[in-house]
Amino acid sequence: MRQVFQTIEKNNYLPVGTPGHGFNGWFQTNMECTTSVTGPVAGVLTATANDLGQKTPHLPQLVSRDSNELSPSRDTSRYSSRDYILETINTRQYPLTLSQASLATKILFNTSGGNPKAIGVEYLVGKSLYQADARYSANGPQGEKRTATARREVVLSGGTFNSHQLLKLGGIGPADELRKFNISVLVDSPGVGANMQANQEMPIVGTLRANSGGLGTGGCVMYKTSHIPFNERDMFIMQASSRAARRTWLP
Repeated sequence: MRQVFQTIEKNNYLPVGTPGHGFNGWFQTNMECTTSVTGPVAGVLTATANDLGQKTPHLPQLVSRDSNELSPSRDTSRYSSRDYILETINTRQYPLTLSQASLATKILFNTSGGNPKAIGVEYLVGKSLYQADARYSANGPQGEKRTATARREVVLSGGTFNSHQLLKLGGIGPADELRKFNISVLVDSPGVGANMQANQEMPIVGTLRANSGGLGTGGCVMYKTSHIPFNERDMFIMQASSRAARRTWLP
């Protein structure tokens, strides 16, 4: 994965040739803004750390190493895979089509040659067809069904959950579950859609009965959902003043 990362990275904050980083790729990376540790609050953070016995002579430098604190707007611009896709389309060198109002519904397979081979996708054309979209309406237009076929390969990149969902809708997954939804079983693969994790942040606004000390002091609620396949608590809910985070481990 490091080699793949180096291939796509266009590093903007390290000297060219720094080991472990790429400088000629398309995905631009920048280091975060250190204002949070160099501004007025820096003295409070430093004093607190010193009271706890922690040495903090190089606090800004240490924090600036944290890649989890990258600020996408530090240099007043943002760059992601979206920009790369648009740049590729605008060059008009490749037959690439981007459809923003399309929802893939299942993978199409050719089963005549023994092992199933993905040959395309079935999809719907229309706005807000995904039921998780707040604008979706069961009474509204349900989209126009179309298919797209591939001469070489089908790249499945629907994210953590939808990639597995597309496999199941195409007939690959736990046989009992597929039959439950009247999906013809192509391959009985119990591992599809199992043991997945998600780290979602969902804001919940409320009033506390007592004062909260802030992040990390409000405790954590852990409980089991009704669909967990193992006898484990699969949902964590944490809270802090002005924020909340919900993390789920889905089956």
